[in-house]
Amino acid sequence: MTTKIILAYVLVLMCNSVTWAADESSLGSNDSSAKNARLEATVMNQNIPLEKRIKALKTLYSHLTTNGRITRHICI
Repeated sequence: MTTKIILAYVLVLMCNSVTWAADESSLGSNDSSAKNARLEATVMNQNIPLEKRIKALKTLYSHLTTNGRITRHICI
């Protein structure tokens, strides 16, 4: 009987540590998605000055730009 209780206690401790580790690993992705959501809201808000909206747009899509400009290719 006591071994069952001890085993149950150990399992509870292991489950708690696993869920805690999962929360910590998802924290980084949650921060980036929250930042992207804030930047998207800034870009779409017409009450914010245009300079700030452009800066937020450049930050949001920095992975698509080269030297601050969007590279375009035209095929004829």
